[in-house]
Amino acid sequence: MDIGDLIRKKRQELGLSQAALAKLLKVNKSAVAQWELNSTRPTQENMVAIKTVLGIDAGIEPAPGSPYRGKLVEDPDLIAWVEFLEMIPSSERKILAKHIMGGMVMRPKAKDG
Repeated sequence: MDIGDLIRKKRQELGLSQAALAKLLKVNKSAVAQWELNSTRPTQENMVAIKTVLGIDAGIEPAPGSPYRGKLVEDPDLIAWVEFLEMIPSSERKILAKHIMGGMVMRPKAKDG
C-alpha cells in the first residue's frame, strides 16, 4: 500500500477531513491532499506526527531511489535498527557505516567440483 493511500484510509477511518488532519499536523490542507495523491511525500518529521495522530503502526519509508520507495516497510528488526541509527549523531553514523562496510569482505564463489 502506498503511503498516501494509507494516510487517506486511516484519516477516513477516524472520520477526519483533510483540513482537520492538516490542523492536527500543523500543515496546509494542500500538503495532506498531495500526500494522499502520492504526488509528494511527508518529511520524516511529518511522518512521525502522522503515525502518532493516525495511529499507524511503526514503519519506515525506504530511501529515495529504492524500488520500494513510497511503501512502508514493517519489518520489526529493520525498524529497530533504523530507530537505533537515528539516535546516533550524523557524524558518528558515517564512522559506523565505514566500519560496517569495511568489515564486509567480498569472497569469490566456491568452485564446484
